[in-house]
Amino acid sequence: MTLGNLAVSYVLLDRFEEAKATAEKVLAKNAALPATHVQLLRIAYMQEDEAAQQREIQWLSGKPEKTDS
Repeated sequence: MTLGNLAVSYVLLDRFEEAKATAEKVLAKNAALPATHVQLLRIAYMQEDEAAQQREIQWLSGKPEKTDS
């Protein structure tokens, strides 16, 4: 299982802190992964963390959409 898949699994289990930590590990290896930023945006939304939502929206703004992630 990849770290990205592990982060998704944690979200599905409502284990948001572990999901965020795992997503941050993914970004430490490659910060330019839009799918990981989208995952962090979802987590921020579920946790009602407006500051984190805005950070992720700002990062994603202007990025081309990838369909293969």
